[in-house]
Amino acid sequence: MAKNATVKNKVNKDEFIELVAAKMNKPANEVAEYFAAFQAVVEELAAAGKVLSLTGIGKFYVQRHKGHPVQFGVPQDKVANYVVYKFSASNVLNEKLREIDKTRGINV
Repeated sequence: MAKNATVKNKVNKDEFIELVAAKMNKPANEVAEYFAAFQAVVEELAAAGKVLSLTGIGKFYVQRHKGHPVQFGVPQDKVANYVVYKFSASNVLNEKLREIDKTRGINV
């Protein structure tokens, strides 16, 4: 996928808050407060190494990686240990997306 297509299809935090506010018929500043609380809880769970499982959406989890020698460059260089926060979509969400693709005639 071209970089421009990715950016074109991106929704940032403020846009997301506006979409949720419209869906709930609530002011965006109220939804922003809920989002900030949600974000804080997600960060706390991640810091505690807990998996966040949201039925119908998926799970969020920490994946720790050991450092390793760099593939290219100076042989003595090493990538330090690092942490990645991952998302795995639920079967329910994946099925919904497949159904949407089918109705749009998208074959991958």
